[in-house]
Amino acid sequence: MIEDAPAGVRAGKAAGCQVLAVASSHRLNELQEADWIIASIDQIAVSVDPETLTLNLKFPALQSCG
Repeated sequence: MIEDAPAGVRAGKAAGCQVLAVASSHRLNELQEADWIIASIDQIAVSVDPETLTLNLKFPALQSCG
């Protein structure tokens, strides 16, 4: 899941999700529970594999935490 708030990151992790945090409204140290942190949602490139219906995300992580 993609989140920009510490509470959302915690909720995602509590639900067993992998979390990509966007550091747009909070500091990096507030998002440390996320698996990855990026600077802007604009940095996410999305593609779909039509054979497997897999959603692929590519992004330049500021930090990989998980």
